[in-house]
Amino acid sequence: MKLAFSAGRYAGVLIAWCLCVTAASAQTGPPKPKVPPGQDPGGLAVALIGAGVDYRRPDIAAWLARDGEGEMIAWDVIDDDPRPLEAAPVASRQVPPHAGTIMAQRLKAEAPAIRLIPIRVPDADPLALGGALAFTAQTPARIAVLLAAADRQPDARSWALFRDTARRAAHLLIITTSRHRGGDSDGGTSAPQPLGLDTLVTVTAADAAGAIIAGATWGAERVDVAIPVGPESVPAADAPDRAAALENVAAVRLAALAARLLALDPGLNGQGLKARLIALARPFPGSPAMRTRYGWITEAVLMASPK
Repeated sequence: MKLAFSAGRYAGVLIAWCLCVTAASAQTGPPKPKVPPGQDPGGLAVALIGAGVDYRRPDIAAWLARDGEGEMIAWDVIDDDPRPLEAAPVASRQVPPHAGTIMAQRLKAEAPAIRLIPIRVPDADPLALGGALAFTAQTPARIAVLLAAADRQPDARSWALFRDTARRAAHLLIITTSRHRGGDSDGGTSAPQPLGLDTLVTVTAADAAGAIIAGATWGAERVDVAIPVGPESVPAADAPDRAAALENVAAVRLAALAARLLALDPGLNGQGLKARLIALARPFPGSPAMRTRYGWITEAVLMASPK
């Protein structure tokens, strides 16, 4: 696979990104399996940045974005190779934290016309996320979904690569969860929310009635919108890992809606697409203590055909 990076425009980004993948590269064990042969399926490209995917599965391999030689457009920042295989197999339908394959399947179910660019990153590593975003910016992706775990000790300097790349990649909409792991995020400093990016949308998980689910994060300033995750997914208990996984579901569902909107208006940049999404948000029913900046997008609006 060959991608054309712009040496002049992205020189600083590429230097930091190369340092990032060199430091992270530590592949051990047998070589990863080859990607099944195939051709690019066409459609709008969405990058899924997180745990990687099981690209061996026929239902995943069939909609991978590919280059002119039929090679998967993807990257594994951890192993520094183009095969982001999810480390642990997904053995059940229950949503475990940050399971890339399950999230990819959910994305495809709600936006069947897209193609996937999977990128595997280590949890809680802002520099690795910056490298992943730099890679994403040079692919056909128009939407990037961040599913990595929270950075518990955020350092503004470590987010510089991510911030600078996002500002240069104006064509790219970035969707992420709050990365705060529960509670009110407004008093915290967890990035990327404080970076001031007008192409970034932060989501949390709600139930069908618009209530933030137990254990999820909210914030009238730091979280943009709540997304219903579906009645079959709402947890019975407030386990933090379950809540984090459901926030990932919310991010993927919003990405699917964004992809359907962008397919109707391909000229939108990241800021314009964000504005379209935010315009669909409605006030929460009642006066909830747990709220977001713009409210929530109802299930009916989320699944309606965009116009």
